Parts: sequence; C-alpha cells; structure tokens
Amino acid sequence: MPRVLIIGTGIAGLFAALRLANEGFEVEIITKQRPKDSSTNWAQGGIAAILDKTNLQEIDGHIKDTLDAGDGLCDEDVVRMVVEEAGERILDLLSIGVEFERNKDGAFQLAQEGGHSSRRILHAKDATGREIERALTTAAREHDRITMRPNTLAIDLIQRQHKSPSKGVCGVWALDQETNQVMTIVGDAVILATGGAGQLWEKTTNPSVSTGDGIAMAYRTGASIINMAFVQFHPTALVVDGERPFLITEALRGEGAVLLDQEGYRSWKASGQQDPAPFSFTLQASSLGSMATRDVVARAIDQRCAETGFSHVYLVTQHLDTQHLNERFPMIAERLGKDGLKLGIDPLPVAPAAHYIVGGIEVDDVGSALLAESKQPIPGLFAIGEVACTGMHGANRLASNSLLEAVVFAHRCSAHLIEKG
Repeated sequence: MPRVLIIGTGIAGLFAALRLANEGFEVEIITKQRPKDSSTNWAQGGIAAILDKTNLQEIDGHIKDTLDAGDGLCDEDVVRMVVEEAGERILDLLSIGVEFERNKDGAFQLAQEGGHSSRRILHAKDATGREIERALTTAAREHDRITMRPNTLAIDLIQRQHKSPSKGVCGVWALDQETNQVMTIVGDAVILATGGAGQLWEKTTNPSVSTGDGIAMAYRTGASIINMAFVQFHPTALVVDGERPFLITEALRGEGAVLLDQEGYRSWKASGQQDPAPFSFTLQASSLGSMATRDVVARAIDQRCAETGFSHVYLVTQHLDTQHLNERFPMIAERLGKDGLKLGIDPLPVAPAAHYIVGGIEVDDVGSALLAESKQPIPGLFAIGEVACTGMHGANRLASNSLLEAVVFAHRCSAHLIEKG
C-alpha cells in the first residue's frame, strides 16, 4: 500500500492520518515536539458547524457570516463547500471519540462568538482543542498502520528531481532531536499540516512550535505562497507583566462579556447601570460592539491603546453570574486565579496578540499545493490546516472556522489520496 508522510499533529494531520490508515495506507507522522504541542490543543472556543443539512437558513447564515468576516476576499465556492460538509465531519469526530458539551436533554450546547449571527459553535467548555487532540491522538497511537515520530524537526522537502518542482516531492529531510542525526524519510505523498507562524511576533497566543516551518519548506520547493499580509490578531489576550499572552476565548463575549476602556469602565461604574455594553468604545467601530469580528475589535483596541497610552483595555464580566462563568470556562478561571483575578468580579486586562496566519500555501479543493509559476498541483505535496490558504477565510477568519476548515480539508485530501490509490 502507498506510504504517506504527514508533518504535524494538530486536527488536520491526525484526522487525515486516521482516515488514510483506515483504508490500508501506511502513515508516518512527524512532529518537532510532543504530539500535543499544536495550536489545535490550545484552541478554546470551538468548531462552528451546522449539523442539520436540511436547515438551509442556518447554512446560508453561516456562509454569509464567513463572507462578511472575510471582507469580500473569500472564495465563496470554498466557503459553501466547507459549511455544507460540516455536519458529516462533526459525525466523524464523534465516531473517533470527541465529546462535545451537551445540555441536560442531550442536545449539543452551542455557543456564539464574534461575527456569528446565531449559536452554532460546538465546544468542550473552554478546552475544545484539547478534547479534539485527546481523541485523535489516542486513536492514532492505537492504530497499527500509524507510526508517530515526536521530537523530529522537518528541515526540507525532497524533490523527486533536483530543481524541478513540477516533478513533485517524495519525502523530507528531518533532524532527530534526541540523537542529532539527520534522517531521510520517504513517502509517496507528503502532507504539510504544520500550523502557523505566530512566533514571528513578540506577542502571540500560539505555542512555541508555530514558527512557519511548513510555509518555508513549501516556498523553497517552488510552491505558491499567497495572502501572507493577512495575519489575524486575537483581540483578547490576557496582559500580565512578565508573562506570555494567554488567550481569553471569544466565547466569553458570546456569554455577555464587554470590552471597556479605562474611561468607559469608570463611567459605567459611576452610572449604576447593570449593562456595561452602552459604554464600550467598540461601538465607535461597529454597531455589534464587543461582538464584532476579530479584525474590527482588534483594531479598535489597538487604536484605543495608542490614544490613551495604556497597554490594555478591560474585558468586563462583573455583570454576569460568577458560578455560570466558572462552570462554562473552568480553564480560564483556573488560569486567571494564578494572577489573582476572578471571572464575574475583576475587570480583565486584555490586548490583541498574533493568533492565526490567514495566508499560506496556495492549495486546490483537495489540498494539493500549487506551483508558484504555473498554479498547477505539485505531485505528491499537500497542505491542510493553518499552513494552507484555501480561500475560505478571505482577509479575516471568522471565529471557530479554523478547526472546521482543517477537518474538512483533511477529509478531502485523504479522500483524494485514497481514490488515487
């Protein structure tokens, strides 16, 4: 059977590995640290999806919200394809063992985040990525046809014919970081699932492995790299002196949290009003206020910080039920406690931080990496997840669409390889 090499252990790489291995492919996965050291594992909010394919109103709503967030630069055909396939891919994740939060009646507990017009986000409280990573990693480790090679740093792709990108790739040179030996790892196909490049910025919500390796390797082998100017900054990363930014999920604003600057916070407290929303500076940027899309909110915060000279604004939850917040966001509550902060009591100091690379390796609708010169597929080279640019996100990604895009393209990529045999 064909042998496939996958670089990266987030949702995209692991999902593709399982689908291929289930069809008899021999799969080797390499990752430069531990399998859990991925952006997927750090994802808090959830995965946006309409489970009922007959609910055309909700599907059209998800498509519209995605197009609006992308600021006119999304590929509408790709957006529609991903949104319409969402329900089937959620069923796939459930069959692997992912457990999303449910209500007492057994129905999925859906969240809403900035830019979404309705509740459509499945989650596992505020540790959705960790739950997905747990289920996928467990299944991969137990699979007879999957070999996982941690602490292995991919250095460069191996071209089938030197200096002839159109001939394709056949493997990767990689450094075993335990032995310091460079290895040649071959494969009939190579799938790049290496994530983003947040570590290029001083302040980022990304893990230390997000250094753009996959994009760089693909560029050196002749792949088309596009839209790299589109870098998403998450609006609400916790600001604590001497510590790396900690993501405060957008779902907290979906539950009613409001962004206020220092003046707005004082005015709200002095007013005696229960609702702080009318006092938010974000209303100057959008009528949606704190629930506007990430690009709008992040720019508004950055501008306000520049105007006031403060390093942060406040995410306010004091008007919300503390018990509900602690139950819904236990990981955030625990992390805040380390700095003496409490949900429902203290204003949280937040500022934008680099979060997601919207651009990346240009791919077609099955994840084939395209040549820079001809825009034709590079034989044997695929890219899925954040490392790829599919056209789904346009200029700005809608919240909780990243995990969805990753799993849909992982499925399409693996299905293509299975069909080719």
